[in-house]
Amino acid sequence: GNSKNKQFIFKEIAAASMPIFQEFDPRHLSNLIYAFGLADYALEFQDGSTFFDVLALEVVPRLETFNAQDISNMLWAYANVKASNPQLFLESGDIIVAHQNLENFYPQAL
Repeated sequence: GNSKNKQFIFKEIAAASMPIFQEFDPRHLSNLIYAFGLADYALEFQDGSTFFDVLALEVVPRLETFNAQDISNMLWAYANVKASNPQLFLESGDIIVAHQNLENFYPQAL
């Protein structure tokens, strides 16, 4: 049914995007994460990790380059699919505070 179609499409998107993550700019990574969050789909791999775990490995070292909207969208997506990634949330908070960017974060965006 519809759920199987969604799973197939998102598995294909994940498979196609993982080898080229380094080519994605922050907005594109954020949009990719947000799309999986909107679809409420946390693709799980055989080792028990998820696509969200893999994404965090790419995002965290580059977090300084993400704007307020990108960070808000990503954190919302992680929360929506209940993907735990304490490092991503902690470092996002540190960046927000360090840059005193709180005025750029709107409650509806979180």
